[in-house]
Amino acid sequence: MRTFEVLREADWSEPSGDGIAEGVVFEDGLCVVRWCTTAPNSVVLFPSLAYFLQMLCSSHPGSKTTVRYRYPGDRGVVHPSCRM
Repeated sequence: MRTFEVLREADWSEPSGDGIAEGVVFEDGLCVVRWCTTAPNSVVLFPSLAYFLQMLCSSHPGSKTTVRYRYPGDRGVVHPSCRM
């Protein structure tokens, strides 16, 4: 199980910066994401982290979204469609 947080360098539609969402990826690949917004918060299940990033980044192109894992030695992952 790996926990992570989602960061965004830029986004025209929503706040950017640390802690826009946090989540966990289970051993079978299931990804659970909790949005860090004012109430009501939402929790969403995705079949994988890759699917979550595909959905997030396709709706927010150019946002430079990064997933930062929460334990030492793990580097963040930037989805290709979020780099623009």
